[in-house]
Amino acid sequence: MTMEYSRYDGEPQLAPASPPPPVIDMRRLWGGGLATALVAALVAWVAVLIARAVFHAELLTPESRGLTRASGTTLYVISAGAGALIATLILLLMVALTPRPLAYFGWIIGLITVACAVLPFTVEAPLLDQLLTGFANLAVGLVILTLLPKVGYSTIRPGQPAPPPRLQ
Repeated sequence: MTMEYSRYDGEPQLAPASPPPPVIDMRRLWGGGLATALVAALVAWVAVLIARAVFHAELLTPESRGLTRASGTTLYVISAGAGALIATLILLLMVALTPRPLAYFGWIIGLITVACAVLPFTVEAPLLDQLLTGFANLAVGLVILTLLPKVGYSTIRPGQPAPPPRLQ
C-alpha cells in the first residue's frame, strides 16, 4: 500500500469539489414514463391479438385470481405498463445515485428483459405459446429499453456548481 503526502506551503488546501448532482425535470420524466407505459401496454395488447388471430395460440398470462376478476390478458397488459413505470423509478434512482445513470439503467433493464424473454420456457406449456410469450416479453422490454433512456437524456440537466467558498 502506497501512502501519498502533500506538502503544506502555508496556503489552505481545498479538496476537489465533487460535481453537483444533476437537476431532473420530474414532470417531463414521469410524463415520459407514463407515455412509455402506454406504449408498452399497447405492445403487449397487440402481441396478444397477433398470437390469437395469426397463430391461434395463447400467450402465457397470469390467471384470474381473487377479487380482481380480471382476465389474464388484462393483467398481462397492465403488467407491461406497470413494468414501464417501475423502470421509470429505476431510472430516477440511477440518476440520483450513480455516476453514469443511463449506462447502469441500460444494463439493469436489458438483463430484466432477457430474463422475462426466457421466463416462459421455465413452465410447462406448448412450445408455440412459450415462443410467442417470449417474443412478446422481449418486445415490451425493448420498448422500455429504447424509450426511457431518451426520456432520461431530455430530462436530466447538469447541476449548477456550488459557489466557491470564501476564505477570510
